[in-house]
This record gives sequence, structure tokens and C-alpha cells, in this order.
Amino acid sequence: RSGILGDTSVHAFTSMDLGTQLVLLQSYFLGLGAYFLIKNYKKIPNPIKEESITSKEFWMFIGSLVLILSVVLITFTTSIPVYNKIFELIGLPLENRLTAPVDVVGHYNKTLLWVGVFMGLLSGGAQFLRFREANFDKYKTTYFKHVGITILLSVILSALILRGVNAKVWQYDLLMFSGVFTMFSNLDYLITVMRRNLLGAGSAFSHLGFGVLVVGIIISGVNKRWISSNRFAMEGMINFTEEQYNKNILLIKGKPMFMNGYEVVYESDSAHGQQRDYTLTYKQKSKDLKTTIDSFTVHPYLLYDRKTGKIASTNPQTAHFGTYDIFSYIASLPKEEQDPELARQVEDSLNYKPFVLGVNESFSPKNDSAFTPQYSVRIEGLDMNPKHPKYVAEEKDVAVGVKMVFTRGKDTVYKAQPLVLLRDQNVYQLPSNINELGIRVKADVTLFEKLFMPKNALQYKDYAFKQGETLQIGKNKVTLMAVNPNPTIKNFKVEKGDLAFSAELDINTEGALNYKASPAYIIRGSQPIPLREDIQELGLHFVISKVEPQTGLIYIQIAQQNPQDLKVPILIAEGSDRNDFIVLEATVNPGINLVWLGCILMLSGLSIAMVFRIRK
Repeated sequence: RSGILGDTSVHAFTSMDLGTQLVLLQSYFLGLGAYFLIKNYKKIPNPIKEESITSKEFWMFIGSLVLILSVVLITFTTSIPVYNKIFELIGLPLENRLTAPVDVVGHYNKTLLWVGVFMGLLSGGAQFLRFREANFDKYKTTYFKHVGITILLSVILSALILRGVNAKVWQYDLLMFSGVFTMFSNLDYLITVMRRNLLGAGSAFSHLGFGVLVVGIIISGVNKRWISSNRFAMEGMINFTEEQYNKNILLIKGKPMFMNGYEVVYESDSAHGQQRDYTLTYKQKSKDLKTTIDSFTVHPYLLYDRKTGKIASTNPQTAHFGTYDIFSYIASLPKEEQDPELARQVEDSLNYKPFVLGVNESFSPKNDSAFTPQYSVRIEGLDMNPKHPKYVAEEKDVAVGVKMVFTRGKDTVYKAQPLVLLRDQNVYQLPSNINELGIRVKADVTLFEKLFMPKNALQYKDYAFKQGETLQIGKNKVTLMAVNPNPTIKNFKVEKGDLAFSAELDINTEGALNYKASPAYIIRGSQPIPLREDIQELGLHFVISKVEPQTGLIYIQIAQQNPQDLKVPILIAEGSDRNDFIVLEATVNPGINLVWLGCILMLSGLSIAMVFRIRK
């Protein structure tokens, strides 16, 4: 689970700064086991004679040996990277080092399938040893009857199930029989022997669960089919291999795509710390594709490594239905979403050109790329609380988004909002892509200098407000709605002993648009600290200058600029690749509920056996 063996084991899936803790945890339990083994070694009893071949103990011992052999096989193969690391340290040449199997699934199946067959037959056959323990001569007729009926029912049910399962190879048929045989033999044991004492039947429940699990694995694994394919739509859009055309489909955000009876849409994605969630909507269609039979939404997600920024794990989501599950997995992303180094290479390959635009000013850049259609660009305004797919706001951030409109032709409009961010004295640019035009746009970092002008560069006028009073300031009506004695102040930490409040202002424009502003005033000791609040879209700046408790007046200095005078520096690059897509792998897994039922029965049997042992 530490991620150390992530390339060779599906279980070693995390690299989220937990490697050290997980290795220490494993080392602790390994050491604990070794300690108790050494401490109590002399107390371990030696059997006086070997167990009889017909005893349960003998076959439990054989079963344990088989499981140990399977553990050795799995451990050896998954640990190949560890061996190669040791070989590297001792200087062994590359050609003499171990290589992982090319067909990993086939490598395990060709051996572990037989472990499954043996354990299935053993889990079922062991229950019939009760006749040998009781009085075999007396019960041998009953024994052969029970064994014969169980084998017959197992053959019949296995054949019926296999009619709907394209098992392909006879080894799967044998594995199916062993699973069904385990089910029937343990059901027989529960019904004929343990029906009055189910608390003592923990092993039967667990073995029954194992049989159900084996049957579920075959039905689900062999009949698994990929629905994420539409070769006709994919050819020419992306360079897939032959296998990828049959298993993967490319989804562009907001664009529906048909695939094997389903219409799927990549709706959105959002970042939360190191996690990025994706929202996909499925619509199951009728054969003529005109009617929606069912619809559902799934949310697969990615986890990024906190240190490297690379994808640490891709986590699918499953939609559950009565007889099958649909498994949705993000198989690939644009290069810049996979690795910060790849993102830097993509960014460095673009040729950005600088432009300076006023608010609501439009212009049409001259195209440098033959693949970029003619377009015009206009800046609508600025957003002081911007949203961006890659931006997760933090307390002391100063972020500005540039609201832009790109127009192609008469009525084809695309919107974008590049963002410039000040965090911990560092400035970051988060660009936006207009994928339909092959354009990437950034806000220039000098935007901060133009927006956050020093106070002495602005012309302020004093206005006296009473609570609820409205004053006309140019073309805007400003109302003091309330005085907040417990303000939330962005980018400022109120310390213990500070006296702080803010003026809650409502600004109504000629266009009937409402804006809010909350200039704050802090008294620290005897030192007043007024904090300015800006509304860049209106060109208004507010600062509390003084307060008169006796008269109830609050004096607010207001400076006004013409927002049209603001010039916004931007950078535009043409020839940018799309970054609004994902590659989806989706499978239908019939009979998967049998797998879950088998696991639940196995755990239930374990729990029943624990309770029985504790009481005993």
C-alpha cells in the first residue's frame, strides 16, 4: 500500500506521503510476530503422530501449504523491483536483472487458477469428513448419497451457468465446478448438520462465501465487456493503438459521445487539495438511440502526489445495478494534467504575444497559425473572486480573474477567465484555453500594479454615512447597510486585543447591478489601521477614515476612477493543443454482486467463528 511496488501490484496504489508510516506499520507487525514466535517457540506442541489423511486437520494443513505457495509466488513477482534495486546496489549488469512478466494477469492465472480449483474442492470435500469422524461404516451409504447428489447438482448448475459464460478454456469450466461444488457441499452441511447450531457453523459460511466468490469472479471476469469504444468517431481525433480503439474513448468536456448503447458526457472537474474530481453523466439509450432508458452520474477521481505533483493514483467509480456494475476509469489525460514537468514543456513551447486592452474594447489579432481561425477578443471586466479549474483559494491569496470574450464569426462566442495570483510573495499565472480556437491566454503579472494603486495616487473625497443612509456617488448609489463588529477580513489577521469592525456597503449602479464592499477598520493599541476595499469593475475605492460614536457617523473616503481607463495587459498564444478532454475506459461487469456476496459471507463466517471461539 506504500506505493513502493506500484508498478507491479494493484494493491500498492498510494504515494500520498504515507510510505514511511506504512512501511513502519508493516515492520512493527512483522517484528511483533517474530517476537511472539521466538518467545513461545518451546511451548508449541509437537504432534505425537502424523494426522490421518482423512482428518480435517490434515487437509487444513495441506490447504495452508497451498496458500503459502501462492503467497510465495505473488511475493516473488511483485517484489521484482526490490530485487533489481539490490542488484543495482551490488553492481549487477542490467542484462542479468529480473524482468516483470509481460502478461501479468496470465502469469498469475496460469498458477493461481489451480490454487482456486484445489481450494474450492478442498473447502467442499472437507465438510464430508464429518462422516469419517462420526462412524463411517454406519454412515457410508448416507455419505455416498450426499457426495453423489452434491456432485450431480454441481455439474448441472455449472453447466447451466457456463451456457451463458464464454469461458473459452476448459480450466475455467473446472474452476466453475469447484466453486459450485463448494457452495452445494457447505449448504448441505448447514442444512443437514448445523441447522440447529448455526453459531458453530462459521467455517461453513466462510466456505460457502468462497464458492460464491469463485463463481462471481468467473461470471464477472470472463463476461466483462468494454463499452467505451466508438472507432468511427475516434479515428482522426486521436492516435490510439488497436487495443485502445476497442477499450477507450476520448471525451471532450461538455460534448456528448455515443458508445455501445450509452451516451456519456464529461460534465466538469474540480480540484480539492491534492484531489481532482470528474463528473460523468451516462444515458442508456434504446436500440434506435431515440429514447433514454436510464441515466446515472459517476465521479471518478485522481490523486496527485503532494511532493512531485504527478498523478499518484487514478481511482475509478462504480455504478451498481441489480445484476451488473459499470466501472468507469480515467485512462489518460492531457500531458499538462499528468506531470508538472510535461506542463512546463507544453507552456514553454507556446509563443505568447502581449496585448493591452481597455474594458469593453475589442480587437482582432492577426493570425500567426494557419490552424487558428479569425477571431476577435473583448475584455468584459475583472473578477476579484475568480474561479479556475486549477485554483483552490487559500486565506491570504490575492487573485484577479480577467473576464474575456472571444468571438468567431457573427455569433460563435467563447468565454475565458485567466487568473493572476499573489500567494506568499510569489506571483502565479493560471492560463485559460479556448480549445475550439486553439488559443491559450494569460493575464500579465503587471496587472497587479495597475489595479492596486497606492493611496496617494488616488483622489479621495470624504463622505459621512449613518446606518441605512444612501448617498449618490457619481453614477452609483452607495448605502451603509450595517456595521459589522466581527468582520472576516481577507489577507489580514486580526490579533487578540484588536478592536475591529467593517462597514457593509451596498452599491447600486445605473444598470441596476448590485455590488458589495466591506472596508474594515482596526485599532491595534492606539494605532488605527484602515483597510481599503476596491470594486474594480466600477473603479471605486473605499477607506474608513474616522468614526464618531457620539453622532453615529462613519466617515468613508471614496475615490472614483473611470473603469474604461483601466488597461489590462494580456498574453495570447496560438496553436495550443486541447486540454479539455479525458480518455475513458468503461466496462460492464455482470455478476459482480456475487463477488460482493461471497466476500460478505466469508467475513460473516469469520465473525461467527470468532464469537463461537470466544464463548467456548
